[in-house]
Amino acid sequence: YWDGKEDPTGYWMSEKIDGVRVMWDGEMLYSRSGLALKLPRFFTDGLPKLFLDGELWMGRARGEDIADLCRKAKPTNETDEWDDVTYVVFDIPEYADLPYEKRMEILDSLKLGTYSRPIGRRKCTGPEDMQNYLKEITDNLGEGIMLRKPDTQYVAGRSSTMLKVVK
Repeated sequence: YWDGKEDPTGYWMSEKIDGVRVMWDGEMLYSRSGLALKLPRFFTDGLPKLFLDGELWMGRARGEDIADLCRKAKPTNETDEWDDVTYVVFDIPEYADLPYEKRMEILDSLKLGTYSRPIGRRKCTGPEDMQNYLKEITDNLGEGIMLRKPDTQYVAGRSSTMLKVVK
């Protein structure tokens, strides 16, 4: 968590997504605990043969909805429920040694399929900019924001290079 003392200037800001954290291994999506998710085939069509780290998301204030949908998912479940889901991709573990900015350049250039997109992000210009962005997100039912230290490598799990900021 952001302690209120660290200067966020120059960090990358993105919305803190409230969904189900998943990894794509180029073939299947897996939960954080390593459980293979049995999603409709159409949902992952078009994803690249790369390791991707992200979150299944149905929108703000819908974290429980996506968790419920994932629990009951079946590979042949071709329902309209999945039309509301997006795989928001945060990073590319396959390129862990590259700096964050280069990984995001690669991510932005990938074709991710119909139901996936890269996380939106922008540079923080200072504490006031961060607070304004946080307010914009939370005023619209968002959970908070994430700050990513620039020029850092990918780290699985919690990392000192990422700070969560909530109201």
